[in-house]
Amino acid sequence: MRLLGWGIRALFIGLACLVACVIWHNLWLYLVTAGAVMMLAWTGIRIPRWVKKASYAIRDKDLFYRSGLLNRSLEIIPYVRIQYVDIRVGAFERIFNLASVSVRTASPAADITIPGLPGEIASRLRDILTDRGKLTRQVGQDSLATDEIVGNPS
Repeated sequence: MRLLGWGIRALFIGLACLVACVIWHNLWLYLVTAGAVMMLAWTGIRIPRWVKKASYAIRDKDLFYRSGLLNRSLEIIPYVRIQYVDIRVGAFERIFNLASVSVRTASPAADITIPGLPGEIASRLRDILTDRGKLTRQVGQDSLATDEIVGNPS
């Protein structure tokens, strides 16, 4: 899906550069076009590697997400901090039966979006995360209430 989106963008950029080169014969324009073609080719080579590097794991107390090739990112969100889980399906994702799961917290810097999941797995992941978040909050509130009763005998 990402390669298809890249291909469509590359086609439009390539056509725009070709039309500009045909209309205006300028050395700088040819250099810019060559640079754009090289950047598009580099991006096309990197997309499959980027997709292979992205991974997630549902652990006992948190959600783990790792992504990136050059700028590697590791994000861990405890279930207690999850406020809501959202599934997004775009036009290309619908064609390939894929979805993106967005996990939101109180801090915008700690939000995670896991792209390219099959639709069934995305809905199961949403259900698991919301259930574990509710369970973790209930256990935390029950233990807090018990601690308050034990800590305050009067």
